Amino acid sequence: MRTTRAPILAGLGSLLLLACEASGPFHESESRKEEAPAVASSKAPGYPAPSADKAAAMPRGEDARAAEPAARSDLMPLDGAPEARDERAHYDDRARQQPAPGPGRLTAGQWSDRDDWPRWQRLLAPGSIHHQALGEWSIPHRDRVSVTLRGDDFVPADTLVVLQDPSGRSLWQARTDNEGRVDLFLPAGQSGQVFVAGPGRVATRNVKAGEDHVLRVETPTSVVSALDLMFVVDTTGSMSDELQYLQAELSSIVQRVRHGAAQDYEVRTSVNFFRDNGDEYRLRSFPFTADTSRSLSQLRAQTTGGGGDYPEALAAALADGVDRHRWSRSAVARIMFVITDAPPHPGSRVGRQLESTIAHAADKGIRIVPIASSGVNKPTEFILRHLAVSTGGRYVFLTDHSGIGNSHIEPTVGPHTIEPLDDLLVELIEDYTDHDQLSLIDPRTVDNHPAEARAPHAMAYARHDGPSPWWLLGLGLLVPGFVAGRRWARVTRVPAVSDPRVARARRMLRELNRHDRGASTTDAGSWHAQMQEVVEGMEQLVRQQQAISTSLRVAGALPEEAGSEGVRSSLRSEVERRRTAIDSEIDAGLVSVEAAYLHVISGVGESSATQASLDAAREALQTRIDVDRELRG
Repeated sequence: MRTTRAPILAGLGSLLLLACEASGPFHESESRKEEAPAVASSKAPGYPAPSADKAAAMPRGEDARAAEPAARSDLMPLDGAPEARDERAHYDDRARQQPAPGPGRLTAGQWSDRDDWPRWQRLLAPGSIHHQALGEWSIPHRDRVSVTLRGDDFVPADTLVVLQDPSGRSLWQARTDNEGRVDLFLPAGQSGQVFVAGPGRVATRNVKAGEDHVLRVETPTSVVSALDLMFVVDTTGSMSDELQYLQAELSSIVQRVRHGAAQDYEVRTSVNFFRDNGDEYRLRSFPFTADTSRSLSQLRAQTTGGGGDYPEALAAALADGVDRHRWSRSAVARIMFVITDAPPHPGSRVGRQLESTIAHAADKGIRIVPIASSGVNKPTEFILRHLAVSTGGRYVFLTDHSGIGNSHIEPTVGPHTIEPLDDLLVELIEDYTDHDQLSLIDPRTVDNHPAEARAPHAMAYARHDGPSPWWLLGLGLLVPGFVAGRRWARVTRVPAVSDPRVARARRMLRELNRHDRGASTTDAGSWHAQMQEVVEGMEQLVRQQQAISTSLRVAGALPEEAGSEGVRSSLRSEVERRRTAIDSEIDAGLVSVEAAYLHVISGVGESSATQASLDAAREALQTRIDVDRELRG
């Protein structure tokens, strides 16, 4: 399927032209640019700062993970963060008696970078030390276009807004919040076109990076009175100092929302937990449910464990939460709270996965709200804030004012208020669900929950009232494009892999996929995804084996020249050595896939050992692929 997708793009392109429509009368108001005032750090009354003795005893910032080698950052301490202290003394000082877990114990602040965009841009200017914080994931610097939709007596909430470049390629698409506001992202200095997807005709607006626009929409829109709340919780060992308190706080939040917002909305909750590769589990996910007591039971049953190094499987947990759950098709708000004290694993590959997940979340209207716990360092703070600002969320951070847990870093933000965490999050949910001027639909009258997790689409098109020149052009190109695509596919088709080891691994994947459909959690799906990576690596190596066999045939056909026999012999020897090495990696990959299959289907073997076997196979296969590619290059 993958090999024939590109060749028939000509036919698909004409199909897209057939689907294009223009619609939606609205009037445009003048664009404007606003500069946010300068800010400085402050604390509101009500929660006194830690005492001088306590402050002296508690190291700040990155020190909370000084004992973990991977926790060390290449960045210098920012915003006057004190230098590192001895980790053992730190934990001894924090071992004082803590209050019993309960709601209202933890203290926190919040910050919205989307509401102070000029400052965020200055912090992340290329070359700045803060921009280097995102360099661990190769996150590119980008600007935004802020768009607010307005109606005469209504707010167009949960409405898809699309940003295209001058050639018509989609750059970003996202859904408006309950105030009709949406942020669309593009490279700094670039221009494009914005259009609103909805009933009626579609009108466009030319925009440039950094601009703010207000667009008037005349056709009323409605939104289902639904509220989706997801909690993604880090349960690695480093969260042990605060997990029980967080469980109490989150339980209080869910109960308060159930007795408050439930009067106006259909409230569904989902709790999900993550650790790291090689731990008892990597992901432990539970689907959305309207029975909040079930989510509370799942939350209270969790304990901490595993971890070991600083980064955790955060990227995988985010991707699972966004793409493998049944978010409401229409909702006043969809909020994903991410509670963690650690960053995702570094590297450009993880960075690309994060950027893809962020784009999918924006497309679905999911607001990511990170809650930074003790031990967060500056790179972690900035990657969490990047998640929030890119999806219309806010950055929430625990503070030392409660005296609970280990030390918390001082965030690089402006003036903010410190308050109990449960009060803060309930107020935040209320801000996202304020329904003044919203036209609400009773959720009992619509089918609002997809049968399976909804895959994000590349572009949304509205209905068209009749044929247009673009429609006719698409019809004219459809047949020749399809014929040309089929001919190109025949010419460029990649030979199928015919290796019994790969065939056996593929059969196990299909069986596991059937098992996954009947599972109540996504544990089986997580194993399936990891096994899929191993099998794909095995297939690549088998194709390299085919190329090597061709090399052997060429070696046997070398012309008779002086010394050519020695050249052929040397080449054969090297090629045979590479074939033997590749064979051993394919065999090891099959063994790891079989172990994972037996573990998921029959419970054979320890989870940690099985996970370690898969990780080792993935790493070995990728290394062999890279080495062989370099040798052939």
